[in-house]
Amino acid sequence: MQASARSHRWLAVVATLVGVGLIAAGCSSGGGTTDANDTTPKGTINVDLTKKSDGPAKDGGKLVFGLNAESDGFAPAVGRWSASTYIVGFSIMDPLTAYDADLNPQPYLAKSLDSNADFTEWTMKLRGGITFHNGDPVDAAIVKKNLDAQKASSLTGETMAFVKDGPDGITTPDNLTVVVHMKKPWSTFPHILTAQVGAIASASTIDPAGNGNRNPVGSGPFVFDQWTPEKNLTVHKNTSYWRKGFPHLDNIEFRPMADIQSRSKALDAGDVNMFETNDPQQITTMTERAKDGGDVQIFTDQKGNPSKIFVGLNMTVEPFNDPIARQAAAYAGNVDDLSETAYQGIFPPAYGPFSKSSPFFSEVPNYPKHDLAKAKELAAQYEATHGKPIEFSANITTAPEVAQVGQVLQQQMKEAGIIVHLEPMEQITLILKALTGDYQATGFILFGSPHIDREYVFIASPAK
Repeated sequence: MQASARSHRWLAVVATLVGVGLIAAGCSSGGGTTDANDTTPKGTINVDLTKKSDGPAKDGGKLVFGLNAESDGFAPAVGRWSASTYIVGFSIMDPLTAYDADLNPQPYLAKSLDSNADFTEWTMKLRGGITFHNGDPVDAAIVKKNLDAQKASSLTGETMAFVKDGPDGITTPDNLTVVVHMKKPWSTFPHILTAQVGAIASASTIDPAGNGNRNPVGSGPFVFDQWTPEKNLTVHKNTSYWRKGFPHLDNIEFRPMADIQSRSKALDAGDVNMFETNDPQQITTMTERAKDGGDVQIFTDQKGNPSKIFVGLNMTVEPFNDPIARQAAAYAGNVDDLSETAYQGIFPPAYGPFSKSSPFFSEVPNYPKHDLAKAKELAAQYEATHGKPIEFSANITTAPEVAQVGQVLQQQMKEAGIIVHLEPMEQITLILKALTGDYQATGFILFGSPHIDREYVFIASPAK
């Protein structure tokens, strides 16, 4: 995002909960492991109930994957990549770096990535011999073209703000070498390349005059076939993939399934083989099924720094350009009650962007805890000053579970004399409005990266 698009700032104080994603898959062989940690405190979801391998992976077959949401496109510098987009996008395109088991970024599509002594210059060596699905080479020129597009993008540009401007910012000494020159030291640059910014697409995909956002071409394990929005997107095996022996599957069909119940019904009917979910009731149900009946397998991981579900307040527009309004909303919000009421205790309260398991965690001093009397007092103070009550709209997605959360928050605010209008919209619309500052308050899920640097643009002022 360009600096002009991010003049707003988020204040995640109204409601923050630790969120987890769960992958559920059908299993015909009966049972996964039954060693789930039943002594785990309520609200902590860290489950691996998957069937252990009986031997080496077998090649062939088709996987049908149910997604939480549809995407608006897959060109890395243009598409608004949600969690569902990453699942599809990284099946087609490889990132320059990827996290290892210890959550350290390692060269992936790149062969190596090294910096000078003061981290103002990073030199990337490419593997050589790798081609895109259309036969074009993955060379220094196309990597530079991708990174230049990211830096110029109104959506992702601020993630590259430390890179020098102009033609000297990213240079290509030879066909397999890319050098990124920084305005100031950036020691954690490899982390950002594990995300959307590091996904490398073909020239046809990133060409603004073309239709690459809807017809992505990468060098990843699967080749794009077709996409019928709101229905399905299909890919097939890349038989020339640079990682020898991969992938094992022949085909994947991705189906956006916004309705929660339709995913589990489709799994039971054998229409899908796997789906993602962040619905607490579904997580609970699938966990019990995996333990007791063994007819499904599930996996979720809350290690590292799980994503946070929060409400962002736009501090540049009414009413939240007045700190009194922000404080009133913060005191009116009851995160503990929200966790129990809307999330059945599955997603525990959080009081900042980092979980206790994160190396960046620290207690937030004087974090506003629920205090209805204080909220009412501040709301009255605001009304006396401005001649009107605190009133704002809150953007939420159309998902039923999100609507329930919104209604709980709406009621909490109402008790303090604060009026909230819920504005349901498609997820891709909500993301765009959030990133461009077109909101008063917005629900969002973020801060789930292993390292702070991947979240930099959301917690810091624009880089200078």
